[in-house]
Amino acid sequence: MLLLMYKNITFLITFLIVIQSITLFSQPSDDERKEFRSPVDIDIKLSGNFGELRGSHFHTGIDIKTKGTIGHNIYAIADGYVSRIKVSPVGYGNALYIRHDNGYTSVYGHLDRFNIQIEQYVITEQYLIKKFAVNLYPEANEIRVKKGDVIGLSGNSGGSMGPHLHFEIRDTKSEKPLNPLFWDMGIPDNIPPRFHKLILNPLSDKALINGKHERAIFDLERNQSVYFVKDKSVISVSDTIGVLAYVNDYLNNTYNRCGVFELKMLVDGELYYYLKMDDLSFAENRYIMSHIDYGLKIDTKIKAHKCYVDEGNHFGAYQFVKKDGRLFLKPGQRKNVKIIATDVNENKAELSFTLLGVPSNIEVPKREYAQVLIPGKVNYFESDGIKIKFPGNSIFRKVYFQYSKDSTMPKLYSDIYNIHNIREPLHKRYSLSIKANDIPYQYYDKIYLASVNKDNEISNAASNVKLEDGWINARIRSFGSFAVALDTIRPEITALNISENKDMSGESRIAFKITDEETGIDKYNGYINGQWVLFQYDAKNDLIYYEFDDYMPKANDYVLKLIVTDNKNNTAVKTISFTMSEMQSNRN
Repeated sequence: MLLLMYKNITFLITFLIVIQSITLFSQPSDDERKEFRSPVDIDIKLSGNFGELRGSHFHTGIDIKTKGTIGHNIYAIADGYVSRIKVSPVGYGNALYIRHDNGYTSVYGHLDRFNIQIEQYVITEQYLIKKFAVNLYPEANEIRVKKGDVIGLSGNSGGSMGPHLHFEIRDTKSEKPLNPLFWDMGIPDNIPPRFHKLILNPLSDKALINGKHERAIFDLERNQSVYFVKDKSVISVSDTIGVLAYVNDYLNNTYNRCGVFELKMLVDGELYYYLKMDDLSFAENRYIMSHIDYGLKIDTKIKAHKCYVDEGNHFGAYQFVKKDGRLFLKPGQRKNVKIIATDVNENKAELSFTLLGVPSNIEVPKREYAQVLIPGKVNYFESDGIKIKFPGNSIFRKVYFQYSKDSTMPKLYSDIYNIHNIREPLHKRYSLSIKANDIPYQYYDKIYLASVNKDNEISNAASNVKLEDGWINARIRSFGSFAVALDTIRPEITALNISENKDMSGESRIAFKITDEETGIDKYNGYINGQWVLFQYDAKNDLIYYEFDDYMPKANDYVLKLIVTDNKNNTAVKTISFTMSEMQSNRN
């Protein structure tokens, strides 16, 4: 009896400590919630929310739909000054950062363009350094904005796959993104999260799920917001298993799947796992590769929350995890499991199921592997023609490392090295050295590390490689099949709206398509009558264009020279003569 009381008191103290630690992050007060206005003047409908599971990261903001079009006014949410402006052909594209006086920074991504003042500042800097992609940090208060000022127009720049505004609120001091839905953005939401599937994984050699040593995926039924396994069947398990929840949140007036705010797993009423997406850290974003079952994502495209934690996963959103979230059942033992998903507006859904422990009749399988990689320590592997060094933080869990080698094939300058399994994720890059076959001296600067898929198609795995004593050295962040290749092919330049001696008076810009099939585009520069002009690059559409501006030389006859270089210094040059009427030239 005394032992039982002691256990209960110990659990209560632990629970109170957990609750206290959970509240260390201070959500905005009711007054603070109303400090910020909406960054748009249309009804906010989200295509993505904070903490949503993306391909290789947790989403650090909200994605606001812009009715499928670009050009909507974007507003400063409060007084402040522009602290950073980034222009990139990838990522956030045209992005603006505003530091506010209350300790927060707002971020606006994928803009089509900035307002006139900011645009002129950016263009001046781009022409000064002769580069389209820039990362600028104006002096404090150099560019002040007021709450409600138009700071730009919504767009589809960078890596955006459709017109929208990517919007973030960050803590200025730590630069951590915070959940923007803590603030009153006028987004209605009375829809609870929805569970789609329950997944169980065997986590030990003797683990069985309904008699099989393999992943099990269960269909669900529901009664309003309470979910249960179809037919309400008890799931028989042996030894140690892990629970995964395929669950998403939904908001009013939009069909898009979003991420949950909180996820808890209780076992016989006891808290075993607690995830809370109130803030994120860019340094921890790669932990998503362990947070989800990466192999499940590759096999089925399902991104499910693991309610257990790998040894090398130190994601800060885990508020509490008992016994790493792993569940061990003895024969005859029952465990009632409940998973509770909550959104930021406290709409809830529950998934309940029962596990029954049964004896394991499986023979422990004999593993075939080259060596065991241990998380948290430096691991080395070396074989004929290959050397690998895994830093201590590169793997998430113990890996029974597999390796094989295939003979080379045309266009390759080494054997093909099959390094473990693409279904195993990695956290940090590892060092890979491959012995190259005879490569002519004149092609040393054309070497790259190629990835070889199951159809023997090659693609660029790393173009930034070093050649030392016949070994190719690279740093990569995935398993797979790799070999040494050469890129000697120049990029291709295709004119879209200009031709030799064309009168461009009726055009507002000059546009080209640029592509490179092997290592990708690295540099691009355009000159008119020998003077550098600002060509903008839309990488996802292979589009590069120059909008006629005040920096264009004044003349009637022009010679355009476009130079495009790939990542192995292969260069293509396109030269075209064109004319413009005097009226068009006077515009400049």
